[in-house]
Amino acid sequence: MGRDRDDGNQMFLSTLPAGRSERRLALTVIVVSLALFAACVPFARRPLPVVGAFIPSYEAALVMNDLITAMLLFGQFNSLRSRALLALGSGYLFTAGMTIAHGLTFPGLFAPAGLLGAGPQSTAWLYMFWHAGFPFFVVAYVLLGRERGGNASGGLRGDVPRRSTRASIAFCVVAVTAIVCGLTALATVGKALLPDLLENGRFTWGYRYVIGAVWLASPVAFAMLWRHGKRSALDMWLMVVMTAWMIDIALAAMLNHGRFDLGFYAGRIYGLLAASFVLIVLLVESGTLYARLVALTRRDMRERMRVKELEHLGHLSAGIQAAREEEQKRIARELHDDLGQRLTALKIDLTMLEGDLDGRTMAPALRGRARSMMTLIDETVRSVRHIAAGLRPTVLDDLGLVPALEWLAGDFESRNGIVVDLHIDIGDLYFDSAAATAVYRIVQEALTNIARHAEATEVEVEVVLDGEACRVRVADNGRGTAASAMRKEQSFGLLGIRERVRQLSGAVSVDTAPGEGFRLSVSLPVSALNREESA
Repeated sequence: MGRDRDDGNQMFLSTLPAGRSERRLALTVIVVSLALFAACVPFARRPLPVVGAFIPSYEAALVMNDLITAMLLFGQFNSLRSRALLALGSGYLFTAGMTIAHGLTFPGLFAPAGLLGAGPQSTAWLYMFWHAGFPFFVVAYVLLGRERGGNASGGLRGDVPRRSTRASIAFCVVAVTAIVCGLTALATVGKALLPDLLENGRFTWGYRYVIGAVWLASPVAFAMLWRHGKRSALDMWLMVVMTAWMIDIALAAMLNHGRFDLGFYAGRIYGLLAASFVLIVLLVESGTLYARLVALTRRDMRERMRVKELEHLGHLSAGIQAAREEEQKRIARELHDDLGQRLTALKIDLTMLEGDLDGRTMAPALRGRARSMMTLIDETVRSVRHIAAGLRPTVLDDLGLVPALEWLAGDFESRNGIVVDLHIDIGDLYFDSAAATAVYRIVQEALTNIARHAEATEVEVEVVLDGEACRVRVADNGRGTAASAMRKEQSFGLLGIRERVRQLSGAVSVDTAPGEGFRLSVSLPVSALNREESA
C-alpha cells in the first residue's frame, strides 16, 4: 500500500504514522461496511436454511486468522518491545482460544449437546465472553501505548528489556490460556451460576441486557483509538476491526431472532472480516519488508563487491607504484653510474686532448670549440645527475630518509628560491624502504605543487614522531585557494599523496583558503612504517 511520507526507520505497521492513503482506505472500508450493514438490518430476522458446514468452516478460518495475527504481533513485539503490541497479540490469541471453545461446545457440531460438558447456554455465554473480551485487549493496547507517548502502539520503543521478550510472550500465552480455560469452565462446568440466555433457540430478555453491555465495549475501544491524535497505521486498521466487530455483534446477536437466520450468517461473515483486516495488512507489510530486505541485501552485496574491487585496485595500484619506483631506481642508477661516468670519462679525454694540443699550434676557433664542448659536457653531467635525483635520489637508498629529506629541501631551495624550514624529530624510528619512499614522495609532491601553484616565499616541512603516529606537515605562505577548488583533488596533485597515505593506513587532510597559504597534514601509524623489520 502506498505511503505519503518517508519511512525512515519506521518499518513496522505499528510505528508507521497513518498516512493519507491509509486513512482514505480505512474510511472507505468503514463506510462500505456500514452501508452493507444498513442493507442487512431489515432482513436480519429472516430465517435461512441450516448449513451444517458453516460453523466449523467459519470458526476454523477464524482460529487460523487469529493465531497467525497473534504470531505476527508477537514478532513485532520481539523487535519493538512495546507492551501495547504484547497486549494486542494476546487479544488475538484470546479470540482464537475462545473460538475453539465456542466450536467445541456448539450443539450438534461434535456432539448433540456439545463437548466439555456444555449445556444449552454454554455457547451463548462463550460468545459473550469472546466478543466482550477482545475490545478490552484493544483498550489495553491503547492505554499501554499512551504510557510511552506517541501513537497508540507506543511512540517510543523499549518498554521491555531485550532479554525478557520471550519470557513475556510465554507468560502472556500461559495467562491467556488460563483465562480461556477459566471462562470455558465457567460456561460449562459452572453453567448453573449463569442466567439463561436462550429458550428453545430464541433469545431471552436477560440476553438483551447482556448483549447490550457486550456491544458497548466495542464503541468504547473505537472511541479510545479515535481520540488519540497521532494514530499509527495499525490504529487505523484496528478502528476498522472494531467497526466490523460492532456490526458482527449487532447482526449476529442483537437484531436477529435466533440461530441460522440472515443476521446470524451475516454477522459471522463480518466477524471473519474483522479477524482478517489486520492480518491482511500485516501480511502486506511483511511482503513489503521482505522486498525491502531483498533490495538491501542486493545493495549490500554490491557494496561488498565494490569494496573488494577497490581493495583489488588498491593492491594493483600499490604493485604498480612499487614497480615504478623500482624502474625509476634502476633508470636513476644507470643514468648516474653509467651515463654519468661515460660523460665524466669523455670530459677527461677532452681535457687530455686539450693538454696535448697546448704545445702545438692550435687555431683559436678550434680551441674555443673544445672549451665549449667541455662546458656542454659539464652541463650535461649536472642535468643527468638532476634527472637521476628526480627519478630516485641515491641518498635515499644509501643513507636513508632523513638525509634524503635534507638533500630535497636544499635542492628545492636552490632551484626555486623558496626558503625551506625543515624540522625532523623522529628519534630512532625506523622506516622500511616502502615507508621511507612514501614519506619522501609525499614531501616531494607537496613541494612540487607549491613551486608550481603557491607563489610562496617560505615553506615549513615537519616530520615528527607523535606517540604512535608519525606526523608529516608541509605548509607555505603562498596565495592559497578556495575550498571549492580543493574538492578537485587533482588541483594540487593530491591523488598520489592520498594513495600513498592509504597504503600506509594513514590519514591526510588539506587546509587552505585564499591568502592563507596551503597546509598538508599527514598522520601515519608507526606500525605501518617498519613492516619489513616486524616481518
